[in-house]
Amino acid sequence: RRAMPWWPRACLLGAAAALVVQTVHAASSATPISCPPLGVAVVTGGSRGIGAACSRALGAKGYGVVVAYRSDESAAEQVCREITSAGGLARAIKADVSLESDVKALF
Repeated sequence: RRAMPWWPRACLLGAAAALVVQTVHAASSATPISCPPLGVAVVTGGSRGIGAACSRALGAKGYGVVVAYRSDESAAEQVCREITSAGGLARAIKADVSLESDVKALF
């Protein structure tokens, strides 16, 4: 596979990729998510299945979590509510990771 220069350190977690970064900007605004000490994890496919489990686990470990979803906003928002109700930081952002522009917008 070709290295993606706009992706920081990546660690694949099952079907979801969690990208740990120091700052993440919401695709819909220029407002940065506040960065917890461990950083922010972007979990693609983070609203369902393995991705949702990864999102919850990263939130429980103390990472801020961006739950990146393609189509199921309600599921992504539910995962965010679960993380924040447990004391974590989370935000759902719509992104199609097959589009380079959407991936860049996550950061």
